[in-house]
Amino acid sequence: MGNNLKKGLFLLLILSFASFGIQFALAEEVTGSDLGIEQTGILPSNPFYFFKIWGRNIRQTFSFSNLARAELQLNILNEQAAEIRKLDELNVLKLEAFLRAVDNFEKGISALGLRMVVLKGTPGADKFVENFLDKALKYHDILDGLIYKFENNENADKLRESVSGSLDKLIEVVLAVPNNIASSKKFIDGFELASSKQRGELREFRATEFVNQMELRASADLLGALRKLKDSLLLKFSGRLQAAKIGDSNIMNLLEGSTGDILLRLKVIDEAREKIVDSDIKNQINIVRNRVFDKVRMKNLISEVIAKDALTQVQDKLNEAAITLVEQSSKTYTNAAELIDRARFNFEEARKFYEEESFSSAYSQALSAG
Repeated sequence: MGNNLKKGLFLLLILSFASFGIQFALAEEVTGSDLGIEQTGILPSNPFYFFKIWGRNIRQTFSFSNLARAELQLNILNEQAAEIRKLDELNVLKLEAFLRAVDNFEKGISALGLRMVVLKGTPGADKFVENFLDKALKYHDILDGLIYKFENNENADKLRESVSGSLDKLIEVVLAVPNNIASSKKFIDGFELASSKQRGELREFRATEFVNQMELRASADLLGALRKLKDSLLLKFSGRLQAAKIGDSNIMNLLEGSTGDILLRLKVIDEAREKIVDSDIKNQINIVRNRVFDKVRMKNLISEVIAKDALTQVQDKLNEAAITLVEQSSKTYTNAAELIDRARFNFEEARKFYEEESFSSAYSQALSAG
């Protein structure tokens, strides 16, 4: 076989692997079809988009029951999320188009929140909540993927702020479910069911990111249930890692390469590796974790405020753990005490880094302690 032919076959093999990796990564992304929207129609980048808004307003005029209004608004929100995704798929280069699309979504989710608060006790409300939680996880993935889009544009901060505002509003509306429509148990069960229905190898991991954001805003009576939910999701994800042959799996590549809030990803990677028993897998997770942390440092994402907040959260958790420890049996007490001692050591190291104004290292060490 000639050298040129060998080189050609080798190049073809490399391109085939690269293509497979790209297709695998794309399989993780939410599509319009996932939202029940096959055709997005006119996009916010089109000057005639206002006709679409008029059409939606007319449709809302002919919805009469509370449930029908909520269902219509959820469908409009699906359309708005699909429009954002379509702009991204088409690689539209107008930042203003994304700003408009994200602003439309934020208005849409706010309107849905108002429609939802009157659904308690309404026949069909449980089914509606199940559908909404499924879509909320998809909305989160779409918005999160925009955080560092147009990163080199001088107005990139505007998009980042807009996306952050929409994510905050999404979390707010989701957290209104256990207060206004369903019990806390139904909400937690519904969220876990919705997470299991998502596509992709990272579904529990991505759902855990969502739960972490809910924890920051949830009422005190919901926090315990959210932490149990997070433990369940992380155990499922670690089980997926341990069941896979990592050498044949793209999970690690997806963890390292997925877009979105990399500070949040770093936090969930740290939480996930605590659930992993297999030393080989834990070593690979550590490698991924270090690479993600390098990205965090390169982007200079960890400020003094973020590092201090992380330390405060760890201190609060240690105080809670110390109180709980008193109630444990002798055997459990010994095991728990060892874990707390290890966490305290990491916390003290984090505090030293903070005092030295090495905020990235302080944040990293605090995550290890928490």
